[in-house]
Amino acid sequence: MKITITLELPQGGQACDIQVSNTQKIADTLQVLRDNSIMFKNLKDIKIVREKESGRKISTENTYEQVHIYSGAALILE
Repeated sequence: MKITITLELPQGGQACDIQVSNTQKIADTLQVLRDNSIMFKNLKDIKIVREKESGRKISTENTYEQVHIYSGAALILE
């Protein structure tokens, strides 16, 4: 199933909405963005992201489904 999430960069307050499969690893999403987006090209290898609403820290080695990330969620790339 496809979900729509927001990814935010803490520096500069930049954000973008993307659509991904809920069975994709978060790390795979970040790698595709690094390879294909000017906004994310300087992104380092991130191991942990933070869910904006709850503040919980999430390993990027999990899929969105495993960590219960659903459409409308915002993740901060720290």
